[in-house]
Amino acid sequence: MKKILRTTLAVSIALALTACNNGDKYVEPATMDIMGSAVKGSLIGAKVQIFRASDTTFATPLTTEPADVQTDSNGDYSATVVDASGNAIVGALVVKITADDDSVMRCDAAVACADGTLRGQNIPNSEVRGLSLSTITEAKVDANGESVPVDADANILTTMATDAVLAQVTANPALDLNDSATFAAAQQNASTRSEERFSRNAETDIVC
Repeated sequence: MKKILRTTLAVSIALALTACNNGDKYVEPATMDIMGSAVKGSLIGAKVQIFRASDTTFATPLTTEPADVQTDSNGDYSATVVDASGNAIVGALVVKITADDDSVMRCDAAVACADGTLRGQNIPNSEVRGLSLSTITEAKVDANGESVPVDADANILTTMATDAVLAQVTANPALDLNDSATFAAAQQNASTRSEERFSRNAETDIVC
């Protein structure tokens, strides 16, 4: 009788454990590889964060691997965006690259940069700390539902274009940048505005 009771108890425990395991299934996180560079000259040792474009105040960076992404000695970066829910990572994303306390920038002027740093040398942290570059891009999946790697460089022009796109979202919160057609239209509008602004600045610079 004791043997029967022990066997029944063992089976009950096994069934309970199986039920728990079935109700608590493992979800494989979704991932997306992203890479690029920060160029003004090359921004070295700068902090890289990735946001949903709808997060116009940059309040909640997306989870990345590694957790702390920085540009390397060439101003390049690479990271993997991770979504623990397993949902595919798609839609408009903003890459924000910021010079922090240990960042420097390599001078790429023909002879010397404005602070006197010669071409090819590093402009000191005191001159670049707080400098921010950004770019906006679209995350997609292929026909098999796999994330497509993203190449997202950031420079002055992409920063102006990104600001112009986000201004549209701020003015019209209903604007859905996760819709590819809407995102393309917002980019085109932003590109036109950025070119006009850049042209005006260039004309101002050459006035004697």
